[in-house]
Amino acid sequence: MDQVGKIEKKDGDMAAITVKNVLRCGDSCRHCSAGCNIESVLIHKKVDPEIREGDFVEIRSVKGANRLTTFLMYAIPATFIAGSILFIYLFTDRPDKERLAGIAAIVSLLLGEVVVQVVRKMRAKKNELNYRVGRKL
Repeated sequence: MDQVGKIEKKDGDMAAITVKNVLRCGDSCRHCSAGCNIESVLIHKKVDPEIREGDFVEIRSVKGANRLTTFLMYAIPATFIAGSILFIYLFTDRPDKERLAGIAAIVSLLLGEVVVQVVRKMRAKKNELNYRVGRKL
């Protein structure tokens, strides 16, 4: 068993399942002081008829399936920040380049976060192929 999913909503044989991502450091987040924010993934999959809303099911994920999403989550904001700073330094002759570069980095970080959220929502349907619903727990 890789992960545990909770059936949030069921419509016929299709179910909306919330899958909690598990970090590499383990699943003892209550006792950890690192302050990680674990986001859940919502997938829609076909399930057995005996599974009801509120039930927990076994979820198996395809090995290495989320690497591209993780890469994009870090690469998009980093590219935006580097591009904006490079643009400021190469194409402006103002004496306050450092301040403009700082402002551009903050704005590009915010813009990168918006783009990451849009990409995450677009890939949500594709990510459903990366999960298999197992037995009821």
